[in-house]
Amino acid sequence: MPDAIGGAPEMRRAVWDGPEGKAVFLSTVPGGVLDSIAEHVESVRLDNARAVHAAAAEAMSVIPAQSRFLVRELFIALGDVLRIAEAHCEGGAK
Repeated sequence: MPDAIGGAPEMRRAVWDGPEGKAVFLSTVPGGVLDSIAEHVESVRLDNARAVHAAAAEAMSVIPAQSRFLVRELFIALGDVLRIAEAHCEGGAK
């Protein structure tokens, strides 16, 4: 069913969870209010992840050896997730 803007709504997984930790899905219209809010929240979360990734890169040189392996693996995993999320956004997928 089209909305007032004229586009057909689509289901989109929100980047936040509901009160019981369950997935939240939004019925959005491309360019609509909920779509814009979700895009903004995703952008803020990606910016935060980039900042944490950069800080982890710097921290690896000064952390104790026993923690270095864990931090390095978390750094690599976050980098992988960032690349996937950025590619997903560039591809226009939600």
